[in-house]
Amino acid sequence: RDKVLFVLGCTGIGKSELAIQIAERLRLKKISAEIINLDAMQIFKGLNIGTNKPTNQDIQRVKHHMFGVIDEMDVKYSVRDYVHDTRELISKMNQDSKIPIVVGGTNYYAAALAFEDYLQSNDPETEPNKDENNEGQSDYTYERLCQVDPISANKIHPNNTRKIESILKAFDKYGKKSDIQTQPKHTLRFDSKFIYLSPDDRSKLYQRIDERVNKMLERGLVQENIDFDAKFNVLNDTDINNKVQHGILQCIGFKEFIPLLKCVRDGRDPESVITQCTIALQTATRNYARKQDSWLRNKWAGHGSPLINDSLLYELVVPCASEYSSKEEREVAEFEWKTNVVDVGVDVALSLVDPNVDMKRLEEFVVREVKSSDAKTKEWKKFVCEICDGRVVNGPHEWDVHLRSQGHRVATRRKNRLKFLESTKPKQ
Repeated sequence: RDKVLFVLGCTGIGKSELAIQIAERLRLKKISAEIINLDAMQIFKGLNIGTNKPTNQDIQRVKHHMFGVIDEMDVKYSVRDYVHDTRELISKMNQDSKIPIVVGGTNYYAAALAFEDYLQSNDPETEPNKDENNEGQSDYTYERLCQVDPISANKIHPNNTRKIESILKAFDKYGKKSDIQTQPKHTLRFDSKFIYLSPDDRSKLYQRIDERVNKMLERGLVQENIDFDAKFNVLNDTDINNKVQHGILQCIGFKEFIPLLKCVRDGRDPESVITQCTIALQTATRNYARKQDSWLRNKWAGHGSPLINDSLLYELVVPCASEYSSKEEREVAEFEWKTNVVDVGVDVALSLVDPNVDMKRLEEFVVREVKSSDAKTKEWKKFVCEICDGRVVNGPHEWDVHLRSQGHRVATRRKNRLKFLESTKPKQ
């Protein structure tokens, strides 16, 4: 099977930079690797700042694919199209002895690409507009969803017409309820390894997100949105609320600035609403990051995940120092990023092609199943955590819980800080 490295995580965590650094490090080992986009909004042309596409400098460092390849207002390009196009690209890269590094934050696209039968069993999530007209649309109501699939209806907002429509279409087509209720087993499509980047401190991650929004504004986000509206007359659409649920207009970064665009259209001073729009963008991005991380933790790093059974998922904890952090904290974070994220990420990538990689070193980063059956007597043993001053933990279940606890992460950061300070001491 074709080999693929997936780099996953929430927005602002550093996925793209890690992918680039892994590819650069592999190049030093005479191994070629290129990056494939896994962000549904970055597939489209336009709104480069709002969708946070790679910069020209990023593209010069490592070759990127599937960024800005679909026309801005194309609402028919679906997840199925993405999987088809990306599979061909992955196959070609493997034929050329290149490692594809698939990186991005659209978790549904990641699952659709990684698993053979995911789309078939999760039709409710696919785009309902693909190659279809609007006839019979009145049948796709929240009231009907409550009747045919009350469990899914309880989990979906009544105004989420896109998901309601797709679930009901799947029900009409297959005569079954949504797989929102169930977690079927899926078969991996590729010979894959998965890196899951998780934040060491969510509050610091939110600070980084706010900083990123401010930098987007400095780069010209407001003017980009004004130019986009002028080019496509987005605000002239009578059904603007529905329009921003499809295609690139779904991206966080455009719809939050609609109040400002209206001011520009009306000849009013947009400065009066910039703060309002900025706060809306920061809030929406933080909420999205939280949902992304929860999805990964619950679906891919949670009970029943096929990635865990085969030890294919590696959780790397990212030190989320921000501009508000002290100089020493930022320096320690850089040290941790290199040793606990980049170095480990490179080894995970190498393990796809090099049988001599030290897998024992990677064991502590493998996400393991946390379930009661792990506590069977035949599997039970004591674990000693040297990082936490020799703390003794009983059984693999409690050990896994301990490794992912806040206390262990704090102790790890303390140890890394001491390592960093030791490494910066002048030699005698």
